[in-house]
Amino acid sequence: MPCIEWNDSFSLGNNEIDEEHLCLVKMVNKIYDCCLTDDQDGTLDVLLGGLLNHLQAHFSTELELMTKYDYSGLSDHIKDHEVYINQVAKFQQDFVEGKCLMAGEMAKFLDDLLIDHILVSDRDFYTLLATKGVS
Repeated sequence: MPCIEWNDSFSLGNNEIDEEHLCLVKMVNKIYDCCLTDDQDGTLDVLLGGLLNHLQAHFSTELELMTKYDYSGLSDHIKDHEVYINQVAKFQQDFVEGKCLMAGEMAKFLDDLLIDHILVSDRDFYTLLATKGVS
């Protein structure tokens, strides 16, 4: 069962960003499932690496847009991105070092990343873009 179900409330009205967010939801659900199955073959490492790469690319896209449209919340948004990147990197490092990753801890973090970041922080910026006629 998915950790997070994509629904229309996640849509921000920017097709590129919405597709990236949908991809994040799918990745998070795979990671969550992997945590629940006591992964022993390294799949979690690959999934976390993929998530890390996707987040870096996604955050770069957002940074470009926020800079272009002089978003007043840019510095806070960048700090949030750094926290997310660092936490995923820590999860991956912990896994590589053989430390136990708790599905609940991972699910809470990933849920915060997707729900709080997309539905609160990102929505604020993309609502601003919509008022400027940018989609």
